[in-house]
Amino acid sequence: MRSAIARALIFAGVTLAVTLAIDAVLSLLYQPAVPEGGLRRAIAFRTALHGATFTLTALGAALGFALPGAAAISRAHAALLGGGFGAFALAATLTGVRVGGFAVIALVLVAGAAAVAWFGARAIAMAAEDER
Repeated sequence: MRSAIARALIFAGVTLAVTLAIDAVLSLLYQPAVPEGGLRRAIAFRTALHGATFTLTALGAALGFALPGAAAISRAHAALLGGGFGAFALAATLTGVRVGGFAVIALVLVAGAAAVAWFGARAIAMAAEDER
């Protein structure tokens, strides 16, 4: 169980790093200037958004890595899976903000992270078995 939690934290940490990087690029390139007096609110919103992304992704990944068949991968593979999930997580989070609010974001991030963790870990483990 301890290794599943460690892999989940690595997965969520890399996902957070990817979402922060993409969000920074998008903010600098495509968003207009923040209205006067709105900078504090914009920073608070983004902080809450990325904090929730990390927390919900870690929860979903812990569920995915705790399922049978997902324990055979290394932490480096968990980091790669998290990096791949990062772009999806940011798109899902921003879409959820516009479409349905926190419940949609929570459902998509937890279910998506669990699915990516479990299916990704099983696929990597099966590929490693095929190489032997």
